Amino acid sequence: MAPRPKQTSSHPAAKLNGDGARDSERLQILLEDYSQGRDDERNWNTVLASLIAVAFTLIGLLIAAVTQTCRFNTSNSCTHVPDYLIGATPILPIALLMFTQILGTVATFRIFYLRAVETEIQQYAGAPLKSISPILPASYMDMTTELTSLRRGRLQYRIVTFLLVATIIVVFGGFACYIALHMGPTTQVVMAVIYAPIVLLMVSENWTAGPGGRSMFYKISRSYVAHRDATGYALQDLASQSSRLKQNKRSLPSYLLMPRVAEWVKWVITPGAFVVTAWATGAFRNWHQFILIWLILEYLIYEARYQWNDIRGINEDADHPESTARLRLPGGPSARRNILASCLVGILRLILAVSIAAVTHLLAPVTLLIGLVFGAAILYEALRAVPASPALSPRPSARSVAIWITVGLGYAIRSGTGMWLGGVRLLTLTAISGMLYFLALGIMFVLLTWVLEAASYWTTDRKEFLFRAPGLKVKPHIATLLRWTGWTVQDGTGGVPGAAVPVLKEKQGKRYAPWNVALLLGAGLGAVVGTGLARSNPALTAYGPVAATSLLGALLLMTFNRFATRLAVTAAAAVALVGLTFPSVHHALAIIAAIPWIAIAACYAFFRNSSYQALMNFGPDLLSALKRAVLALALQALRLVVGRQIWESTGFDPRTHNPG
Repeated sequence: MAPRPKQTSSHPAAKLNGDGARDSERLQILLEDYSQGRDDERNWNTVLASLIAVAFTLIGLLIAAVTQTCRFNTSNSCTHVPDYLIGATPILPIALLMFTQILGTVATFRIFYLRAVETEIQQYAGAPLKSISPILPASYMDMTTELTSLRRGRLQYRIVTFLLVATIIVVFGGFACYIALHMGPTTQVVMAVIYAPIVLLMVSENWTAGPGGRSMFYKISRSYVAHRDATGYALQDLASQSSRLKQNKRSLPSYLLMPRVAEWVKWVITPGAFVVTAWATGAFRNWHQFILIWLILEYLIYEARYQWNDIRGINEDADHPESTARLRLPGGPSARRNILASCLVGILRLILAVSIAAVTHLLAPVTLLIGLVFGAAILYEALRAVPASPALSPRPSARSVAIWITVGLGYAIRSGTGMWLGGVRLLTLTAISGMLYFLALGIMFVLLTWVLEAASYWTTDRKEFLFRAPGLKVKPHIATLLRWTGWTVQDGTGGVPGAAVPVLKEKQGKRYAPWNVALLLGAGLGAVVGTGLARSNPALTAYGPVAATSLLGALLLMTFNRFATRLAVTAAAAVALVGLTFPSVHHALAIIAAIPWIAIAACYAFFRNSSYQALMNFGPDLLSALKRAVLALALQALRLVVGRQIWESTGFDPRTHNPG
């Protein structure tokens, strides 16, 4: 029998560099890169489906809520809501659409990148796929583009896509226009000034990431190469770069002006509690008093309290692996001067708080807040006054557990302030459950932060072990949290810094971890406060279904390990909570029943998916993104003013510049 002819291909699996070992390593890197990208693509599809469902559910709820206000409904049972709040309702769906667009832009970039990786892999593929020859292996993304491309894809697919986008524009745009038509002239002007630039920016970004996706990809690629060559960062040793960054400490004036930049997220607790409570009670008349007390509480009282904490922990902060990112009180040779300056400014903050309170006839509540905040601070500082130790205790001490509980008191104080100013008496079941809910939320928030911080002291192999350098000292109430993460802690050195690894994402951890216990407590208490605010004097039986739904959602969050799945659970449970409350209350108030659940579930999902570095950089990265968005909007406006020809001829267009 004649030998079977050997298949040939124009893409032979040759040793491209003449070095089999190096080619094999390169192929493994390409395959890993491709696999990670495909995983991200699958996650994007899941998230997109969830976001679309949430968006249309949200718009339905908002329409139902808005139509019950007296601007749209002339019946005696209509709800009186200020025009500015009604005019602000489109912000929620617009924010959701903007988030979807951000993810879509990244998805477009990922598709072009994966196609480039596929081209590289095909050089190693050899013969084409026998059943669909001459198509080569690793052609999935390239073939899919022939179907989904908005420039040259299948006609029916493009029509359906454009119809979907048009439907979203009509629904959300129609909702905003419908509201604007019923508002007064002043509100209409404000809505136009705020929403028109946002819509124009989103349309521009949608076009750039859709039909203009190829141009966007190559432009960003050229920018990346030019920036890398100009800065030379790729040629620098990362260890020496890290050392140089650690020497770039925060300046003392910057610290004294705003001691805890990273604590900005806590500033939203009191306003959030006030807005939701006042929405339920209709007590927005105290808004001016609320703003004053809120600023006194956060900027004067709490920042003074943080200064005291930083003074007592100045040596620990200096030794922290992420000391630069934490932005605490500068130490070093000027530590003594900095401590004295911080003490003086902290005292001045409290004096200023009392002085403003006396002038504005708020001395009693402000004095009470100072007592509560510093009473909790004294308890906390007394409990944590234990030196760091290299030993990892076999079980958490009673002192550690007491510290975990104490850290939530500040959240309860903030929420109680907001609810009191929002018109709820503090000794009612709703107010007490609300403060306990925020206590549980605060405990969960801090414990999830601390377990990521604890991992930052270690290195890891990203598989099973967290390695601790000999003699490394960590606070016991922080280090002991690692026992519930599912990682094995031992002495040694790993290849990856623990701060860069999302340790709670890569391991499921123990179901009875303290942050999971706090999640369950918070979910149950959130059901009570949400029901109490949404309904007037609800019967005890009204709490059961809502609490059961919240607890089931919390258990599912603990069970699933994918971020997209947790988001889907959060959205599904929120819709269920609104549905359970909707028949027995004013339609708009049904949304309140889901707000506590959304807050604690979204917080849990975010932390479980984060590393400590990502957590510390979240605020600066968000600020940078906002700055870029504002700059891009300003440049687009300038281009419209000067015209395309002048824009390009005078050098405004970055493409007219040589990166070198």
